[in-house]
Amino acid sequence: MASPVARPSGVGVYGAGRDRRASRIEALAVGGLEARVERKRIKTLRLRVVPPEGDVLVSAPEGLPLGEIRRFVESRLAWIKRHREAVRARSAASPADPISCGRLRLWGEQLGLEIAEGPGRARVELAGETLTLRVRPGSSDKARAALLDAWLAAALLERALPLVEAWSRKLGVKPGPVRPRRMKTRWGSCSVRTGAIRLSLELTSKPPSCLEYVVVHELAHLLEPGHGPRFHAIIERVLPDWKERKAALCGPART
Repeated sequence: MASPVARPSGVGVYGAGRDRRASRIEALAVGGLEARVERKRIKTLRLRVVPPEGDVLVSAPEGLPLGEIRRFVESRLAWIKRHREAVRARSAASPADPISCGRLRLWGEQLGLEIAEGPGRARVELAGETLTLRVRPGSSDKARAALLDAWLAAALLERALPLVEAWSRKLGVKPGPVRPRRMKTRWGSCSVRTGAIRLSLELTSKPPSCLEYVVVHELAHLLEPGHGPRFHAIIERVLPDWKERKAALCGPART
């Protein structure tokens, strides 16, 4: 009997179990791509497509026949190829480290980033097309990055919270807290159980319309947990231009 799998949601995880101890790793060629199979002490199959190159990782129970794993991967080929393109597009579009390159993108606009050492508390100042990190002399890159992330998190919440409030009323849902996070593979996530919403700090690099799309997308999960026809019908009804916003968010190849 095939192991039960969950419906894919973004760059997906199938089944439960989080034991990271792998007994062996196998290569599996399926449909023109190669997947890495990790045998673990788990009960169900799990599938991930990970950045930056879109590597395909399958976690499988130790005793499951390789043929059954192959059939599972074959059944998900279209999903895998779609998400590989998405992961690669996002990785290619990711800006270089702003601290080292001296620039960053804020709400779709390119800004210069300057470091100014001096006395006083660390802070961030935005003036015209320049963002300045005012730091103590000798501060580390890690401290500077943390300062920038804290500022971006505040900027994200400043724009996101009014959107969450407005769209919650329109959709008739009651979300939980909204938390900005560094997220490697997602623009956002929503806990159906608690209503908590997480938003990627990377959204601050995109036009504001993209943030609104992600907010609506996550709130819609409080009405429909999956990504099936009912979910997309909700998005289509309340945000008719969602495909254009999604394209601006993800690029032509990203979903």
